[in-house]
Amino acid sequence: MRNHEVTQRHPLLDEHGSLKEAGWSRSLLQEYRREDIKAKRWRIKEWDYYLILNDFYGVAFTISDDGYIGLQSVSLLDFKKGWEHTETILNAFPMGKLKLPTSSESGSCRYRDKRLDMEFQVMKGKRILRCDFRNFYEGKPFHCEITLHQPDMDSMVIATPWKEKKTAFYYNQKINCMRAEGNVSFDGNTIHFDPQDSFGTLDWGRGVWTYDNTWYWGNGNGLVEGNRLASMSATALVIRQRPVKIYCCMMVLHTSWRMLPSTYRRTAISSLGVLHPATHALKCPFDRFLIVVRKQVRSSL
Repeated sequence: MRNHEVTQRHPLLDEHGSLKEAGWSRSLLQEYRREDIKAKRWRIKEWDYYLILNDFYGVAFTISDDGYIGLQSVSLLDFKKGWEHTETILNAFPMGKLKLPTSSESGSCRYRDKRLDMEFQVMKGKRILRCDFRNFYEGKPFHCEITLHQPDMDSMVIATPWKEKKTAFYYNQKINCMRAEGNVSFDGNTIHFDPQDSFGTLDWGRGVWTYDNTWYWGNGNGLVEGNRLASMSATALVIRQRPVKIYCCMMVLHTSWRMLPSTYRRTAISSLGVLHPATHALKCPFDRFLIVVRKQVRSSL
């Protein structure tokens, strides 16, 4: 699977609810439709996750419908102080009520309750993230409006099957290299994200999972030779505690990653191979590169 590129547009699932074509692609060529899934509603997982970073601060936003539970969260990170806070709101059995879009390319999603109003809007060439969170931390509110500029470029998409369950699948897209512009307000301070040195990533996921899974994914945005945008992503799944296996990794530029010197390409690929649960480390040959490696555990009842 990890060496197979999907190049034709077609439905993601067949009439039995199994992946038609496992592999990777540069965009969402395979069309996800919730009604094609042959699994209980409470087993379907859908989420949109955004991460915005510069050298000093980070913010992250999640709107998710995991079937038996919904998880809506906002994170604020201060790298200078080594401080982080994540505030999460849980919802019981949303099972499709959030009506998350079937594609990352159009549509918007919004979550709203008495404390949190969060919206992701998709427009031509950009994405707008808005969030108002009452009592985010120690009674203080959080507010932000950030625009992610998205030129025409490749992304990383994987369609991953499970051998032990034919109707289980993981369809995921990482969109990197979106220059971020906007402000975050918290505790009397304003954090400004300048598009010259701030980048955003979308982690878009849809699927049906088996019972017990852990996965690691690494992601980076940055500059090559001072001015050319590049990104790196690696996704690794641990299924029932078997050894980590990297399913798909690639690098994209606005034009082609082949523009990179061959030494950079070789180093980048070999560096992805050192992703390890104990170190959570990726080496990188780039001038400025913002990398995050996340460990996530998702289990189904």
